Amino acid sequence: MAVSPAAACMRAILKARDVLVVAHERPDPDCYGTQIALVCALRDRVPRIHAISHSPPPLRFPREAGVWVVESYRPGRILSADCIVAVDTADLSRLGSMANDLPRGVPIVNIDHHPSNTMFGTVNWVDPRASSVGEMVYLMLKQAKIPIPPEAVRALYAAIVSDTGRFSYSNTTPGAMRAAAELIESGASPEATWLGLYMNRSMAEIELENRARASLETRLGGSVAAISLSAADFRELGLGPEATQEFATIPLTLKDVAIAIYFYEIDGGRRTKVSLRSVGRIRVDRLAMRFGGGGHEKAAGCVLDGPLAAAKRAFLRAVGRHLVSEIIPGPAQDRNAARGGDGAEKRPDGEARERGGAGHVRKKRGG
Repeated sequence: MAVSPAAACMRAILKARDVLVVAHERPDPDCYGTQIALVCALRDRVPRIHAISHSPPPLRFPREAGVWVVESYRPGRILSADCIVAVDTADLSRLGSMANDLPRGVPIVNIDHHPSNTMFGTVNWVDPRASSVGEMVYLMLKQAKIPIPPEAVRALYAAIVSDTGRFSYSNTTPGAMRAAAELIESGASPEATWLGLYMNRSMAEIELENRARASLETRLGGSVAAISLSAADFRELGLGPEATQEFATIPLTLKDVAIAIYFYEIDGGRRTKVSLRSVGRIRVDRLAMRFGGGGHEKAAGCVLDGPLAAAKRAFLRAVGRHLVSEIIPGPAQDRNAARGGDGAEKRPDGEARERGGAGHVRKKRGG
């Protein structure tokens, strides 16, 4: 009898005595919430289960959802485990320097919904149709008939709310809505989640958003819009990129925009992160992959070497010359702009999921 992907993952986890749950750098509420949920739901079933994050927790995350469960990673720390669970991580390189400190030769359980996942695990459950890894972990626990404690309920609900854009993105499936409804029935509070994820901001956060909006500009007749923040912006306001997780959608609020780009400096300005969003049939994961990144059809990203100005110039030039004319067929002037220059227009202030095959499990030898 065939074993479901969820059951294969759970079986591998419950066989272990020391489980380490990891996730990608700059965690979002989906990966952070699933780390919390796994630890809280399984701590009475596994002799030791712990979660470590390479980066600080998302600034916008419900405090009552068990944020104290996830430990902070310290470079060079020897990490012990006889099973590693990687959530919401398309490739081990997304773990950053923490990947170098993982124990070798132990099984890896890979639970993810990115179409670009490299199937790096010993057991892989990758379902690009899932709204979020939060939804997947909820179904895995439900299928295994494992009670979900209150902290895990709140964390999983926050994960689904965040990754579906408050149930507004095209990955908002009936399955996601059913999982959310069942979590509400189990005690999740929509109001508390909304307050924790999107409200209660500081004046510094409001100012940072004002600076991002003030940078708004368009390309290619308004079909591409971008905002940007420098390392100086973060430094002057005492904030980090974790305060800007919703900023990538700001350019999409502009009429007729098909691709939104959010540029921001990281590593003190030595590198620039590019977050991409799209609407309709436009796929930004292909665009991100051209620069060594990846993600979902409508929510993707990549990192470019160099400060903001140089990275932005290179990225927009490449978009215009090599991609936009293929992705967004438009008027003649748009096609001319795609072949040539920037055609910038300054404006005043102001992860969809791939419909591929079913989630599946594949085993490899070794870790």
